Amino acid sequence: MMADTTAADSTAQLALFEPYEIVRPLGEGTYAKVYEARNKGVRQRFAIKVLRSQFASSRIERRAFLDEAERLMDISRDRVISARHVDSRGEAPWFVMDFADGNLDSWVRDIKASPRFDGFSLEQLVGLGVELCECLSALHDYDVVHYDLKPHNVLIRRLGDAVDQRRGGRYPLPPDQRLVLGDLGFARTRGELREAVGGSPQYVAPETLMGQGSEQSDIFALGVMLYEFAHPGTQEGPVRPYPGRLASSDPRLRHLLADVSTWGPYQPLHDVQPELPAGFDAVVERAVAAEPRDRYGNAVEVRQALERLLRRSTTGPVSLKVGTLVQRVDTVLTTIGDMINGLPEVSRDVHQPVDEASKRLHRRPQIAVVSDGGADASKFTLFLAGEPIEAHAPVPYGGVISYLLEGSPERATVERQGGERSRVPLERHRRALRAELEAEGARTLTLELDLPALGEINLVDVPMAAVPHHQGIQEVSRADIVVVLVADLEAATTKLPQLRQAAQRSPAGPCGLIAVNEAAHEFGAGSDEATRAIEDLGFHQALPQANAGLTLRVYFQHMFQEATGKYIAASAALALCERACALTNEWSIAKAFIDGRDQLESEFPELRDLRYLREDVRGDFALPSVYARDLRQTLSQPTPAGKLDLPSNEADVATVRRLAEDRLYKWMTALADGTIPPESADAARVVVANLRRLQDAEEV
Repeated sequence: MMADTTAADSTAQLALFEPYEIVRPLGEGTYAKVYEARNKGVRQRFAIKVLRSQFASSRIERRAFLDEAERLMDISRDRVISARHVDSRGEAPWFVMDFADGNLDSWVRDIKASPRFDGFSLEQLVGLGVELCECLSALHDYDVVHYDLKPHNVLIRRLGDAVDQRRGGRYPLPPDQRLVLGDLGFARTRGELREAVGGSPQYVAPETLMGQGSEQSDIFALGVMLYEFAHPGTQEGPVRPYPGRLASSDPRLRHLLADVSTWGPYQPLHDVQPELPAGFDAVVERAVAAEPRDRYGNAVEVRQALERLLRRSTTGPVSLKVGTLVQRVDTVLTTIGDMINGLPEVSRDVHQPVDEASKRLHRRPQIAVVSDGGADASKFTLFLAGEPIEAHAPVPYGGVISYLLEGSPERATVERQGGERSRVPLERHRRALRAELEAEGARTLTLELDLPALGEINLVDVPMAAVPHHQGIQEVSRADIVVVLVADLEAATTKLPQLRQAAQRSPAGPCGLIAVNEAAHEFGAGSDEATRAIEDLGFHQALPQANAGLTLRVYFQHMFQEATGKYIAASAALALCERACALTNEWSIAKAFIDGRDQLESEFPELRDLRYLREDVRGDFALPSVYARDLRQTLSQPTPAGKLDLPSNEADVATVRRLAEDRLYKWMTALADGTIPPESADAARVVVANLRRLQDAEEV
């Protein structure tokens, strides 16, 4: 019989567990104790977790303990602690885990206790956040939700002789240490939660207390942890994002703890840590939103938001490179302009593209939103979150549009259709607008385009009915990105080809064509067929309604960061300049331009990728449809997984490399056997170069 003993005599009891010998107690919780142990045969360090004897007779607690062990044995990821051996034969079950050198709670406490500690920098906070996101993603990929995420349950493991090469100033942990998740005692398979789970009151999401939950419950706990790490602390006790929220473990207070109306407003970190950018507050506030639907959808989104924030705060080298890009393109435009001016009797048709090229180089990016006018059947919302946005007329046909005009997401000036302005937290505005539309019985499509560090964009609306006419053609052909909202599939079969033709009118037309199949959910399996039909019309993305918001958000974050916006403008300017050179019929001028462009593209390969995207929109390539789709994906998608059309939940480095190798073989074979025509060989070589880089991908 194993009794639940004190630390003084428990070693003798645990010595019975051959071939392990107990070294020392590591810690204990409500349900179990953990000891450091060594394998007598190999002298390797492990941790043994033992269920307390007062719970060993409970069938429920015993089953939960063994479920934890089984989960740890099933999840073979380096971001979750692994279980090696389970023994349930005795009165108190136990299992053996890999040894961890400590936990994040103790590590943070020790760091903050140092008299030299002056707060974590943004880089260090982002580094911790990214590591935690990787841990959660590894767990969620197995359809498991932790439900008890807190610093004490995040363990620190040494990598032995290995070193994480990504480490630098942004990672506060040494390069030979890594964060891993432990203690899956409250974890459940996705959708399995039927009753309230315990968890730690300070970190548990409110819905979990009521027997509901999802991956977003872990996102809430992650947000609380980031808030704690960034906060300098108080003498009154633990810091909380919402001071009015209780943190009691008394189960009788469960309903009170879950009552979000008592929380009060979010307390910005910026008030106590002014050196942290408001954007960090925005990430944390969204992560700890009271309603799960207002949080990030998964850990990947949190990681992207943190990394984007860090890029925005360290734009010195990027801005320098962008400044060089603009200056160099300006030099090419000036050189070609002077050569054209030296020609006798040059027509206005030649001068016009050069003049327009200079304007496009310095113009802010433009998005054209094309709606097919399904007002009676649906409405849609379009949120644009960035820095000051200049948006033209509201979207027609009863659609609802919101612009974040100024301020940061936690306190923004928002303008609604009709000119109404309000200064509210953006999350509250989202919730109110969603509730308003649902009350009207409107079917909604939300496209949330996050445009960080952008400055300004032009947003223009183009009714689908206007596409064949002069004004519609102009707006579409001048746009850098065209987003089409398709509510009426039958009407779209005639209108979409006209829209594609409009996009082909200008050499500096769109480098991105995106069609969102708003009506997809009405057509079941047929929606896939409709989406493929839209893709076959040459759109860079054809998105079903269900995934539109997330995919568009990723796409626009990639395409319209400050640097990328300048690349798009430079690409448009060069396309117009090339048009002017072609109109002169002078080989010397054309050669001077091509030499200048080749030099630029060798220094700024993004220009080359954008050029081929524009040429694809214009229909300059005679590529078979499957290869045309590969080209658009490879050049327009921001992530290695996206470039290979690999779902994020199936993506890992090994799979990305393998698929890149398979696709590379397909393209090399097509080049060799003539499947890809000679006039498209240059575009093919660009795709091949991208695929070669993906063969050495270090992330997904």
